[in-house]
Amino acid sequence: MKFFQPAYTDDCWLGKATEYTVREGYDWLRSSSPSVSWWRLCWNSMNIPKSSFIYWVFMLKRLLTKDRLVRMGGGTDVTCDLCQTANESHEHLFFDCYFSNRCSILLQQKLGFQINPSALIDWNRRGRRKSILMRRVTTACYVQLVYMIWQERNRARIHSQVTHPVAVVRQVIKAVHTRFQMRNKSKLTKEEEAWIMQMTR
Repeated sequence: MKFFQPAYTDDCWLGKATEYTVREGYDWLRSSSPSVSWWRLCWNSMNIPKSSFIYWVFMLKRLLTKDRLVRMGGGTDVTCDLCQTANESHEHLFFDCYFSNRCSILLQQKLGFQINPSALIDWNRRGRRKSILMRRVTTACYVQLVYMIWQERNRARIHSQVTHPVAVVRQVIKAVHTRFQMRNKSKLTKEEEAWIMQMTR
C-alpha cells in the first residue's frame, strides 16, 4: 500500500469521499496523456492489424529510417533505396520520394478522390459528404499504403528489389477489399456498390 500513499489515505481516494476503485487506481498509475486526432485512422475497423501498428509508429515518427539509424550510430549511408536520388528520412519516404508519391497518385486514381496523404486527418474530417463506409475504406487504403511502402523500403534495402508502384497499389486494394468483405455487415447503397466495383476493377 506504500506505493499508493500519495493518492490513497484513510480509505479515501484522491481526497474524495468515495472508496478506491481499480479503474481509478489504474488511470492514476498510468497518468493521463493528451488525446491525438489520428487515432480513428489508426484503429479503423477496416485496417489490417499489422498495418495499424506500422501506421501508429509512422504517426509517432518512430520508424527506423536511415537518418535516424545514422543518428543512433547504426551506419553512414542515408541514400533512399527506393529512388536513389535523396537522403532517406521520414518526410522523404512519406511522400516526397518519387516511388511513394507515385503510389499515392495511383491510389487516388483508383479511389476517385484527390487526397493529400499528409493531410489525411483533415480530409477524413472534411469528407462528410462521403459515407462513413467510403471514408473508412479510403483511410484503410492509405494506412495499408504506408505499410506497403515500409515493406518495399525494407525489401529494397535487403534484396535490392523494388515492386512496381502499379503492383503495390493493386496489393493495397486487394488487402483492404478482403478485409472489407470480412468486416462489413451493413447493406451497401448503390453509390457504395458502384464505388467498390470501380476501386477493385
